[in-house]
Amino acid sequence: MNENDKIGNKDNIIELNIENINPVIAKAGGGTLVWQGIMRKIYDNEILYFSHGKGTCINSGKEYDIVPGALVFIKPDTPHTFILDGDFKYMWVHFDFMPGDDQGKLWSYLGITNKGKRYVREDNELFYDRLPHPEWIRKQPVFSSDLHLPDYIKLPDREIIEILFKQLLFVYFGKKPTYKLKCKSILLDIITEIMKQESILNNDNNKLQDSLFAKIASYIERNYYKRNIADELEKITGLTRAYISSIIKKNTSMPAIRFINNYRVEKAREMLAQSDLKITEIADMVGFDDIHYFSKMYKIIEGVPPQNTRKMYMDLV
Repeated sequence: MNENDKIGNKDNIIELNIENINPVIAKAGGGTLVWQGIMRKIYDNEILYFSHGKGTCINSGKEYDIVPGALVFIKPDTPHTFILDGDFKYMWVHFDFMPGDDQGKLWSYLGITNKGKRYVREDNELFYDRLPHPEWIRKQPVFSSDLHLPDYIKLPDREIIEILFKQLLFVYFGKKPTYKLKCKSILLDIITEIMKQESILNNDNNKLQDSLFAKIASYIERNYYKRNIADELEKITGLTRAYISSIIKKNTSMPAIRFINNYRVEKAREMLAQSDLKITEIADMVGFDDIHYFSKMYKIIEGVPPQNTRKMYMDLV
């Protein structure tokens, strides 16, 4: 792969924000995926919406569940395929985010190349490892902070997207005067609706994670002294240890064990200042089995050994 083939290469990306999206539809339709199970690449962008059926989508090396309401965004020159079970229905649209001089040439070429031929065949270049006409490969879209089009989303509100896709296909196949302008308008509505629904999902997920973190933090505050606190957290939340750790890290930028030890050390500092208990007793009371590990963690977190903290408070009395 040369430098110009890399997605991160500046010459191979198009930076997009709300103001400069001006989509042009190349083709739209629906029906069967005769090429499912075979890796494909395309020159432009494609959105596929599934109203019925189930299966799997592989898009850029990641697997996604296909269920009613699933929507997939395929970027240029990105390997993808679908493996679907039983009956399914879907609608799709090929498009560019910005107008270009070669759009007509590309689709005229693909139309002539595929005219009267089976789609799945050895000489269909969309199934090659590399697309043979790099000059027609669209730039990889990179979205600004005010815009994000997900590679995959399970839409919480399917109805509006289904209505918009049906309107798009009706106008596209009607080919009435100004249909291209109308198709552009509908596609912008589709893109806007996808972004809105993803934002709602993200907000709901953030609220859920905030609630879970509050529950986790509250439990740690009340049970920091327990040796099996990680096991207990799994039981009370019903979450895996890895997911609990990810929630803690997202909210505190600390691994779970560091967050727990911070609270244990905080309590140990209070005991060192307010009691005559031995350091080994305090270590045990705040949940540390090993006095050496306690002393090590205490120094890392507080900056001084525990005995120095006690001496400092004694000097103040």
